[in-house]
Amino acid sequence: MGGMERKNGCTGKAGSGFEKEEQKANTAPAPAPVVKEKPVEVVTKNQAINKEQKKELQKQQRQFQQAEEALNKNKALLKTLEAQLADPAIYADKDKFLEVEQGYKKAAEENKQLEKKYEEVFTLLMELEEQAG
Repeated sequence: MGGMERKNGCTGKAGSGFEKEEQKANTAPAPAPVVKEKPVEVVTKNQAINKEQKKELQKQQRQFQQAEEALNKNKALLKTLEAQLADPAIYADKDKFLEVEQGYKKAAEENKQLEKKYEEVFTLLMELEEQAG
């Protein structure tokens, strides 16, 4: 017979079934694919507190912005009323003067309240930002 004979009588020619069987026997079975499980998210007490703090901080930031806008709007009104009170034509009309003067007093009182609210919200906002880190 041509080629090299083996003990079992098979030839070692390329492409014979014997070589394929021998290769299969020498290779280890492929390892099972590794399936990575997603870690389970555990919400701790601190995370819940941080979420609440963040929510409160955002709320106070909105309130601060609203207080600031209201204060600026009222200050603009005060300037307008002051300019009207400085106008000599207003003094010529007693009713108009009293109307503008009442409006100014009302706006000045509202300004005090808005400034107080602004300061309270600002202080609370600073405390919350300090706690948040």
